[in-house]
Amino acid sequence: MSKPNRWKILAVLYAAQLTFALAFQSIPPILAFIMSDLGLSHGQGGALMSMYAIPGILVSIPAGLFADYYGYRRVGLLSLFVTILGTLSVAMTSVFPLLAGGRMIAGIGGMTVAVLVPPALSQWFPARETGIAMGILNTGMPLGTILAFNIFSQLGQKWGWRLPLLLTAAVGAIAFTAMLVAYPDGGGSVKGAGKGKFSFLAASRQIKEPVWLVAGVWSAYNAGVLSYLTFAPDYFMSRGMTSGYAGFLASLFMVGALLSPLVGYLIDRTDGMEMMMMGGNLLVMIILLVIFASGWNPLLLSLLVGMAASFVPAPVYAIIPKLVQPERRGLAFGIVSSCMNIGAALGPYLVGQYRDLTGSYYLSFLLMAAFLFLAALFALRLQILKTRSPGL
Repeated sequence: MSKPNRWKILAVLYAAQLTFALAFQSIPPILAFIMSDLGLSHGQGGALMSMYAIPGILVSIPAGLFADYYGYRRVGLLSLFVTILGTLSVAMTSVFPLLAGGRMIAGIGGMTVAVLVPPALSQWFPARETGIAMGILNTGMPLGTILAFNIFSQLGQKWGWRLPLLLTAAVGAIAFTAMLVAYPDGGGSVKGAGKGKFSFLAASRQIKEPVWLVAGVWSAYNAGVLSYLTFAPDYFMSRGMTSGYAGFLASLFMVGALLSPLVGYLIDRTDGMEMMMMGGNLLVMIILLVIFASGWNPLLLSLLVGMAASFVPAPVYAIIPKLVQPERRGLAFGIVSSCMNIGAALGPYLVGQYRDLTGSYYLSFLLMAAFLFLAALFALRLQILKTRSPGL
């Protein structure tokens, strides 16, 4: 396939990734308006976010396996359709059970999109360009988050909370159309992947220790950084900052994440993805401890933590295609995504529990650091395996 076509496919998959991000982050900027309009409690409001993320634990592995067997295009179109359907369901109802059900439907579709987009992208790019492609793709989530938090709240305040959801569905419809028209019909399952008996056990036997180590890195990393993103505004406010400034400091994490294309460029020109994952986690760990223990410039430290964190996602996504056979990329990414969702669910919960039990953020920040240190240990183990088996 010619190079221009590869980048066109990247644009199609980027639109799908942006749909996932907007659908995921569409609720927080308008949550206050939803709660006020419909009389929801804070617990019910929080549940609307959980209902999107929880399906990722259950559907990620089957979604990856289905994509391997039936094709990324077919599964991608179905998952985008489900995402749109769920988002529209939320926009058109005023009853909490239906709101929660719509978010869960959107989550099933969105999490499936998140699983299949990286392996779908990897099959079109040669090894020397996989890093930059994954780096560009990984800007989709921070860009979607930045757009949602800076635009949706204003739209919701002026025209009502349903409009941002309708716009999210519109972006999904654009991504669906782009994939239908521009993603090659044969661009899905690797030849031969869908032949024979559909068996998870048979497929899973081809997933070796390195993939599970990458899954461990991604799970522990997300447990740490998502805990920080969840509680950073409250922490900064506890240090006397205004709510607006505290939220701004927390959002700088996403600005740093936009460095992923540069990290991808470095991946394509070095052979150190394992060291990037290890170093990135250790740097984030150190900076988080400095944020808590020092009175240094919080603006600079908040930006630095985002920059350091950008050294982890692109290597995680770029290394998976090197660790499995092409016909098992979907399953491998499904495993990594499922483990990520476990970390995303457990990390903020445990960190919040420590904050409630102790009345301070001391142990909470130590736990965030412990998650990141664990991620670095998984990356170190991966580096050791690579050293012992250079062909890894």
